Amino acid sequence: MIQNREFRSHDTINDAYLFGLLKHSTSLISRARELELAQYQITMEQMSVLHALLISKGSATIDEIATIVIRQHNSVSTIVNRMSKAGLVKKEKILHQKKYSVQITEKAQSFVAAIPRKSIEMVFTSLSLEEKGQLATCLEHLISAGHDILGHNHNLVFLENGAEPNT
Repeated sequence: MIQNREFRSHDTINDAYLFGLLKHSTSLISRARELELAQYQITMEQMSVLHALLISKGSATIDEIATIVIRQHNSVSTIVNRMSKAGLVKKEKILHQKKYSVQITEKAQSFVAAIPRKSIEMVFTSLSLEEKGQLATCLEHLISAGHDILGHNHNLVFLENGAEPNT
């Protein structure tokens, strides 16, 4: 028999309940964004790669992109190959290494600038500026804890001057 667990009470909130809320909200927001992007024949994964390149000043290795988007190297490589065929990125082998450098194309930069973010805006307008700040702080803490648990390096290329978020 399955025990009926109370996930939320007046004085405590169970971690499993919080995880469920986070997962469910992420799924709903992501699905709305997927539907919005589908109109432009681009996937969330491809947009993630383009975003990673933009915050990396237009160029990065596949390993660097994989670190930023929290995906496996092979997955990123497959996505980049498809994007290269579509003219969104340019992939070049780095001399004397087994690595590739990926550059965002002008076509992709114009494409990203033209794609609306209405689905994201519609969701987050439900929060006040103060609530957005609180959410950002909480999510930064969770990201940091996740990186710690997974043993990831916190020197992320998109942080200015290599600074870590305030924890």
